[in-house]
Amino acid sequence: MAANKFDRLCVSREIVYTAELCQLALNDLTMGAPIEVLEKKYGSLISYCFTQNDLEKFTEKKQ
Repeated sequence: MAANKFDRLCVSREIVYTAELCQLALNDLTMGAPIEVLEKKYGSLISYCFTQNDLEKFTEKKQ
């Protein structure tokens, strides 16, 4: 049943955020690019490429 659901809902979808694209975005993040800039460059869902640890380590903390 899960395979049928996968075929119905997922197979026709294009994968936009590939491992390569996520790696490029992570490189930009580690170099200090703000999330807002990354979202403009790579798309609004790019933050899903990062782990919570990545975000905590490489983004500026707002006070």
